[in-house]
Amino acid sequence: MSVFGNELVVGAYTESGTSNPSMAYIFKLNDNGNWEESQKIPSYESSEHTYFAWMCELKNDRLLISSPHLYGAEPGRALLYKKNSQNQWELDQELKPENDVAEDFYGWSIAMNDNEIIVGASRDNWDNNEENELNDAGSAYLFISQNLATNESNLSKNNVKIYPNPAKDFIHITSKQQINSVELLDQSGKRVSESKESTINISTLSKGIYILKIKFPNGSSAIQKLIKQ
Repeated sequence: MSVFGNELVVGAYTESGTSNPSMAYIFKLNDNGNWEESQKIPSYESSEHTYFAWMCELKNDRLLISSPHLYGAEPGRALLYKKNSQNQWELDQELKPENDVAEDFYGWSIAMNDNEIIVGASRDNWDNNEENELNDAGSAYLFISQNLATNESNLSKNNVKIYPNPAKDFIHITSKQQINSVELLDQSGKRVSESKESTINISTLSKGIYILKIKFPNGSSAIQKLIKQ
């Protein structure tokens, strides 16, 4: 269950083997202070029990629902919903990791914060490089919105400058506030590196688009897109 403002969502993933479909129920607080059902979102069709609405999180204009397919053969799913013009929740996108997450319980846990979403896969058997097997070690997948407009204020407020950008070998970061750390992420949200230095060597990275997450001592952060030439 998750509550935000005058709305709440309750997940009913049912028990495996029953005929009842998994469902997410949306309730709104009416003028009398009572909660009324306003919408129900059913599971997508599948040949196995999806455990749809195993975890639900409601925040601002986004609703995140997971279906980890516990002990199933199909990969779990994390589905992001947004309001349409009729003020009803509708599917906006599916958060898909690059790795194969079948039988990993992908969607076991979820969380949202501003433009970031994290999805847990509690039974992932491989390390970060997908090379060494680690029985049920688990993993977490971080997704970052490609719309970075909400972070421009943080960049300007902390007077953060990143140059050159695009860059080939090194990037330099300056800020009027002390920088705790700088994370470099690929487009899937996977962390590539982390540094406490203001000059970062990116010469070994493949060409493409990356995301810099700059963290400050007060807990705030700024995000900037980086183009590697």
